[in-house]
Amino acid sequence: MDHPPGSLIIAANDLSRYSAFTRSLTSLITPPGTKTVWGIGSDICKNFNAALDEMVGEWVWILGDDHVFAPDLLIRLLDHQVEVVSPLVTARKWPFAMFVFRQDLEKDEMTIVDRSEIPSHGLHPVDGCSGAGMLIRRSVLEKLTPPYYEPGRIRMGELNEDTWLMYKMRQAGCQIWVDCDLRMGHQTPAVVWPSRNAEGQWEVEVDLNCAVHDTAVVPTR
Repeated sequence: MDHPPGSLIIAANDLSRYSAFTRSLTSLITPPGTKTVWGIGSDICKNFNAALDEMVGEWVWILGDDHVFAPDLLIRLLDHQVEVVSPLVTARKWPFAMFVFRQDLEKDEMTIVDRSEIPSHGLHPVDGCSGAGMLIRRSVLEKLTPPYYEPGRIRMGELNEDTWLMYKMRQAGCQIWVDCDLRMGHQTPAVVWPSRNAEGQWEVEVDLNCAVHDTAVVPTR
């Protein structure tokens, strides 16, 4: 299936963080004429909004520089011809929840859908998905009033800029979808320690919370 060109919008820190992301990006299959726009710096909302002002074509694909994906992921998302669609993406920290959200009408907030409730295959309508990996058609953005990304609108002191954007999309009558056959990896920092087991043998402890141990004491499992 042929697709019109669009824009890749990438949020990055002052330096691109992960070489695996760079390898994924350079291997990505894109429609001819697609533009790549970088938003570099610590102000995520400002960078995303500025990048969207530079978009060309009929769609944008939102990325962070801590993700890994197959070369055909973008094309397979475009094949759906829906307004907003995302692959399955997990959080970077334990317990690694999958970013599929349901609107809790009683609490008036978004809640994470339990992993056991997420279908194994297929394209499914959802109330919210991962902000990274989300493909958005220009027709959706034309229904919204800039700025598209705004911090602290869900809860004061929390960013939740992508959750707020999806709230505005739903208010504008747009349906959000997740393709459960497509995945995108989310890289995470970790601290790896030498560790003795109960028998005194050396093993490796992987600390995904990156806690600091007393360096005078050998950590145990």
